[in-house]
Amino acid sequence: MAVLHARTFLLNLRCSVPRVIMSPCVRFAPIRGCLSKKVQHLSRLPRLAALCWVAEKTASCVASCQEASQQQRPADRKSLVRVQVHRLAFAVRLCFRAVVLLLKFGPLLLLYPLCLVSGRLGSRWLDALLWVTETSGPTFIKLGQWASTRRDVFSPEFCDRFSRLHVQVRPHSWAHTKQCLRGAFGDAWKRLFRFHSREPVGSGCVAQVYRASAQVDSIQDPVFQQLVGDMERDDPLEAWEIPGLGGTLGSLWGRGHEDDDGEELSKDGRGGGGDRTSAGHGEQGQTGDTSHKQEHLMSVAIKVLHPGVRRQVQVDLLLMKAGSWVLHCLPGLKWLSLPEIVDEFEKLMIRQIDLRYEAENMERFRENFRDVDFVTFPTPLRPFVTRNILVETFEESEPISNFLTQDVPEEVKRRIARMGVDTLLKMIVVDNFVHGDLHPGNILVQGGRGRPRWARPR
Repeated sequence: MAVLHARTFLLNLRCSVPRVIMSPCVRFAPIRGCLSKKVQHLSRLPRLAALCWVAEKTASCVASCQEASQQQRPADRKSLVRVQVHRLAFAVRLCFRAVVLLLKFGPLLLLYPLCLVSGRLGSRWLDALLWVTETSGPTFIKLGQWASTRRDVFSPEFCDRFSRLHVQVRPHSWAHTKQCLRGAFGDAWKRLFRFHSREPVGSGCVAQVYRASAQVDSIQDPVFQQLVGDMERDDPLEAWEIPGLGGTLGSLWGRGHEDDDGEELSKDGRGGGGDRTSAGHGEQGQTGDTSHKQEHLMSVAIKVLHPGVRRQVQVDLLLMKAGSWVLHCLPGLKWLSLPEIVDEFEKLMIRQIDLRYEAENMERFRENFRDVDFVTFPTPLRPFVTRNILVETFEESEPISNFLTQDVPEEVKRRIARMGVDTLLKMIVVDNFVHGDLHPGNILVQGGRGRPRWARPR
């Protein structure tokens, strides 16, 4: 009771202090009347104290943030302006891209009814559609490649016409290839590689492939060194076939110095697109023992990314996402799940425009199929694998589409089909790692006229 009375006295004193200032009279309230009210005030004190503490800390944090912002205000302004300019440029590019695609595909959609009138007009319309698709960038080329494989949906004429998109996409210039090589390997690329021709042996929607010869001594990859050793044991006299082409190589040597950058080009007797060449074929040493340098050359495939692929794919995917969401709002098209399809397509395209992912996938496929004798994959040369450049071993082979004609024996077709089924089943059931781009341009056949063997160039 003494403690309770003392506590009540202190509370009365606390409540009466402001009144002392206002008036000289001091009055004390009855103990019983004030007890319940003061208990309520005491219960509120911890909350008020916590709120005051939070307010004080918040004010201090705001003050410190204001001081930091005042110190970094010029840099923040520059970064903010840079971000806004980047966003504005991307919006302008996006709108411009949408207008260009509308102007390209809009007239074709309006002229499609003419295809029903005449077969000749239909053929011209397909040519125009192929040209528009080919010039619209890698995203639409990839869609055209997919459409050419769906003979259950599209007409045979359409599939045959669009099948050229697998390996015959319009290539980029040789100047861009030199720029990519110089950016990836410096000026040393002229000593490392000798191109057979300026014209690519194949061009896809994302990159194009050149055939060249690489100097083995400059490559430190153990897998590549072992592969070269195996090739030399299989055919030890291969390099000695080169001196017999001295006259042809001499003329080509002079031609190689006509290039503005001094790079050297080499061709075999039938041009850069020949089906069979030796590992060190078509090279002339500058000084010293020529045969010694030629013994250390190997035929390779150099894959170069097309210019502006990343930005164009980014814009196209954003437009496709917007279109998929618009179509998804229609009641009759919700079952297609177009946004999910576009998301999966986006993952595929993003990985295809970075050649380092492709090199990793090929190495994994080589490991999975190391015990399978009828399937082979190229070997990425790790010192020469970048985001824009991929150097790998060149595989002598023919496209699988060459074996779909009537003049090919049925036995050969059955063996190729059996190998394809076995390969796919192994990927799905055993390895759980499937090739996601198995169009005819990515499946090649070695020794198809004798004993077929699958080769995957990409």
